[in-house]
Amino acid sequence: MKRIIFALSWFFITCFFLLGGCFYLSKRFWPTNWWPKSPTTAFTETTTEEITEAEASLSSTLAQTADARATLVANFIERNDNNHTSPLQPYAEWGHKFVAIADEFGLDFRLLPAIARKESTFCKSNIAQKYYNCFGYGVPASGITEAGKFSSYEEGIRVVAASLKKNYLDKGLTDPESIMRKYCPPSDGTWADHLNQWLAEMRYDEKNVQEQRTDNTDLTEFVNE
Repeated sequence: MKRIIFALSWFFITCFFLLGGCFYLSKRFWPTNWWPKSPTTAFTETTTEEITEAEASLSSTLAQTADARATLVANFIERNDNNHTSPLQPYAEWGHKFVAIADEFGLDFRLLPAIARKESTFCKSNIAQKYYNCFGYGVPASGITEAGKFSSYEEGIRVVAASLKKNYLDKGLTDPESIMRKYCPPSDGTWADHLNQWLAEMRYDEKNVQEQRTDNTDLTEFVNE
């Protein structure tokens, strides 16, 4: 009886080692993808791939649609809007409007916001609030004319954009100094100096790029044809 038990023990031990050896060899030399993955692992990897593809697609879409110029304009208005009382809010929305209208009329995207900063501190002047005129447009020394009265801020931006394109840029007045001599002839030069400073601020998205601007900005550089 003891011999039978001893023989069976050796038989089972031998079988165990043989099966273990076969399992090891199959994992060592056969392709790893022969072994099926658990449902949990497969689901996790597929989900990760799908998320990665979705993120890549979203990033591509955002890169194509996002316009950094609108952000530069929005930041410029917000930085210079003391007490945040300008009616040009939300800033991001008006940043997009300024850029869209500039592109429509073929203007440098920074020109209209810079003039609005100079003439009305972003539509805070009495004339701006009463007539939606943020640009001092059609306002000679004798007082506002019918040409300077609008029904909305957006209408005012569009009318001034069209006038700047037709009566200034298209006639070769493509920098703040030459525009000043026609747009604001009484100025002693500070009008153009301020515009040059603010144009640089929007270009670099930094308030004090240079305290005193001596260069005269080329307003054809950033025209989006």
